Amino acid sequence: YLTIDNAGIGVSNNGIVASMTFRNSNGYNDSSQYGNPNNWRIADDVVGSNRYSYLYLYGQYFTKLGEGVTNTTIVGAGSTGVVFVSGNLTISSDVTVPVGKFLMVIASGSINVDAGVNQLDGIYIADGGINIGNNSNTQMVVNGILYSATTSNIRINRTFTVKEDNNTNPAVVVKYRPDFIFTMPGKLTKLLSGWREF
Repeated sequence: YLTIDNAGIGVSNNGIVASMTFRNSNGYNDSSQYGNPNNWRIADDVVGSNRYSYLYLYGQYFTKLGEGVTNTTIVGAGSTGVVFVSGNLTISSDVTVPVGKFLMVIASGSINVDAGVNQLDGIYIADGGINIGNNSNTQMVVNGILYSATTSNIRINRTFTVKEDNNTNPAVVVKYRPDFIFTMPGKLTKLLSGWREF
């Protein structure tokens, strides 16, 4: 199952997973296991009617302000900054962001996370959905935010190799990282000032 939790940096009860639809297909789908309190999933997403897509963020932040970088990959340990990916992105190794640093990845396609990834830090926005893949012997921890910017899904297909472990431990844990709000580049903060918590 999936647990939405805090990262132990500041105070929060839940992580943020925002999408038009959400599918947790790892064999355990009881919503009572998603977090405490169980209010992490609401009818409207965290940005209301403002849907921050790749084209919007690329045009406003990269083109107009000259900020961020374009790339087709992200480096695992110590990755920082705002990265625009034109197309799909496959993450095949852990991505760690030190406390006090910031990473946002914005893809025009999908973001696919391989089964070998155990830690994923940062804010991930994808127009084509986010897919967290298949069987693993270890739990995956996301420290940050997963956001599907359009009508695409967030699909969590990760399960433990030993299927019985799915009944007692979450295969994926999403933890909120409050420090990302304070380390977000000032120009990006102004651009996203419509973000709000309900």
